[in-house]
Amino acid sequence: MFSIIDRYLFKQLIGAMFLVLLVIGGLDFVFAFLAELEDVSDHYALPQIGLYMLGILPRRIYELLPFCCLIGCLIGLGGLASSLYCAWFVYFEPIHYTSFYHLYSNLKRKSGG
Repeated sequence: MFSIIDRYLFKQLIGAMFLVLLVIGGLDFVFAFLAELEDVSDHYALPQIGLYMLGILPRRIYELLPFCCLIGCLIGLGGLASSLYCAWFVYFEPIHYTSFYHLYSNLKRKSGG
């Protein structure tokens, strides 16, 4: 089955994607509903608009899903990276850029360059 880390990653990424889908999908639904309100007539009233919007909701979700997955993965991995960044410094001593400079200068001096 899945390891603990796989389940944790899955939970974080799916949660972020679902949250982004709710926000972007909700905004898309509201603006599409407002656009449909311009076409109100005697034969096309609010109940028909609501049924029409519910009917096209799966297609709109299908169209928004790739963008929501991309943005949700970026948000989810960003959140994981920020928490792992803090955990990294708890367990390991931070390496400073000056350490790399001293290492490079020592290697250069030993090689005669």
